[in-house]
Amino acid sequence: MYNHFLSGSVEGEIYKFGQGIFISSDYGESFQFFAENPYYFICDLGIEPGQLWAKENLGGNNIDLYRMDDYSGQFEKIARVDSSLCFSTLNYFYRGANPGELYYYQAVQTIGTGVGYYSIHFSSDNGENFELRYQSETFCWGCIDIRMVSGRDEGTFYVCRKAPDYHLGAWVLEISNYSSDTAKTFETYTHILDETVMQKEIKPPAPVISLYPNPFQQNTSIYLSLNKQENVSISVYSLNGRLVKHLLEGKLLSGKNEIEWNGKDALGNEVKNGLYFVKVKTGKASKSFKIIKK
Repeated sequence: MYNHFLSGSVEGEIYKFGQGIFISSDYGESFQFFAENPYYFICDLGIEPGQLWAKENLGGNNIDLYRMDDYSGQFEKIARVDSSLCFSTLNYFYRGANPGELYYYQAVQTIGTGVGYYSIHFSSDNGENFELRYQSETFCWGCIDIRMVSGRDEGTFYVCRKAPDYHLGAWVLEISNYSSDTAKTFETYTHILDETVMQKEIKPPAPVISLYPNPFQQNTSIYLSLNKQENVSISVYSLNGRLVKHLLEGKLLSGKNEIEWNGKDALGNEVKNGLYFVKVKTGKASKSFKIIKK
């Protein structure tokens, strides 16, 4: 099973990646084995023919960046990228329009929530040094789909974001089209998709709920990312179903919310160590979560 394809740097050339790297010089009519797949993730082609960029995610925040030159069949480690943005959910590299230029895209989700943001970094020295070019506003990850690509012209970079508009009942395609200054600034255009898509019912994503820390010793928090203002009820129950404490009964605003529990019951007494259940009701939905006090 093959992962993906990339068009080559010369006419008729196509790369195919999977259990090995294969190459075609006849527009994909036939493929020949080219090189072993080193189990790095192939990110993009370089500017020069026979050049490939690849990455390897390491432990912590480190990413090793590799490059193959001149159809050599071998990848050479170019740089180690130290990502200072914690809890990254996605990272990717795109070649620039000139030799040595790379874009580094990173999507970051804040721990314990369903919200985050993305950033774009730029290097002109083969990835040895990256400079932050652009950072997005925060948004709910379950509500948006992002795609991006570097352009062939110098300094060009494109970002496509697909998201629902619940008032219109349609998917809205936002294109930051385009940056001509290596992703420093973007011109944004918004397009509503065709009528067949507009007729499709779009259901708002469910609220994102999480607990952190879990297990906990003294304090823990319930995080809710809501798509709209609504009534919320949060209660803590013992293992045998006895109500320990009501933490919340009322309206919460849309966006990120945090409700803290100090590990005490309704009378202000600290509860014993053990397993408890946190029940969260939002609108017509209800969920229970296990939580451990130790």
